[in-house]
Amino acid sequence: MEYYMFEDENVNEDEDENEGDDENGSVDEKSTIKKAATNSREKLLQYYNKTNDACVIVTILDPRLKMEYYNNETWNDDQKKEIREKFLNIYNSTYSNPNSSSTLSNSLNNEYKNSITSKVFKRKHTQKIDEFQVHLLSPVCDESVDPLQWWKVNQTQFPRLSKMAMDYLAIPSTSVPSEECFSISKNLITDKRNKLAGKTIKSCMCLKSWFSSSLSDLFE
Repeated sequence: MEYYMFEDENVNEDEDENEGDDENGSVDEKSTIKKAATNSREKLLQYYNKTNDACVIVTILDPRLKMEYYNNETWNDDQKKEIREKFLNIYNSTYSNPNSSSTLSNSLNNEYKNSITSKVFKRKHTQKIDEFQVHLLSPVCDESVDPLQWWKVNQTQFPRLSKMAMDYLAIPSTSVPSEECFSISKNLITDKRNKLAGKTIKSCMCLKSWFSSSLSDLFE
């Protein structure tokens, strides 16, 4: 009996040691994962400024995200300020009214600045900036909202931003759709149909894409 009791005590001691090893292993694993995540984030931020600004513009123009994405994540104030400046630089240089450009206002003399015409130009410039501010201050939409459809509905309220949104939100996020077209085209252009005109191929590919998507409802 004493032998078995002694053996049980050894077993309990071994179990305690194993539990301690498991806890230490769990702590080491969490520490390793945290360190890897931190290093990955630092590397991402290192190359982030070298990426295209389209990603920033699309995020802000998405009515489901706007600046809330950057506010909710771990972006500091300097980074968020830089993001806004990038957006406004492209917006003002490409989609703003040429009559309300800041370059013209800076070149005016003091007499012109005090004139009625100058005040009209300044008012237009303020309205242009307000269009962007109104977009940011309005509440974000539900995740089920289609961004392109939302901008189409609200293009009267945001004439300049809607044009910008149509240009940027239409950019494919990946090259997968175009690669799929080449793969599908092999089934269309066979050895027995190798003389199809380009217009015919384009029409067939478009029809197949439309019938595969929700656009097929338009034909019913």
